[in-house]
Amino acid sequence: MVLVAAAGTLWGLVSLVFLLWALGAPRALPRTAAGLLGAEFVALLAWSYSRETCVEEPCGTSTQLFQAVAFEDIPVLAAVFVLAALVYGRRVLAKAAVRR
Repeated sequence: MVLVAAAGTLWGLVSLVFLLWALGAPRALPRTAAGLLGAEFVALLAWSYSRETCVEEPCGTSTQLFQAVAFEDIPVLAAVFVLAALVYGRRVLAKAAVRR
């Protein structure tokens, strides 16, 4: 189940990067999404490589750290960022409606 969350996070962040670029959002928003995407990818790779030498559960502290970052921390940060992007989009739409 945790791999589904990681895959969903990767897919959602890739989609968000392209969506924000296509909508012409300020550069900080797609760059932040791309940074979160890169961090998730690196955390997943680090977790995978640290798990290769694991013989029995629980693995070492580095494996547990990478697992927490890849499957808990970054997905939560990504969800918060999506909410912030939605708030930004709503403000832009509200300003456009006032101008009309």
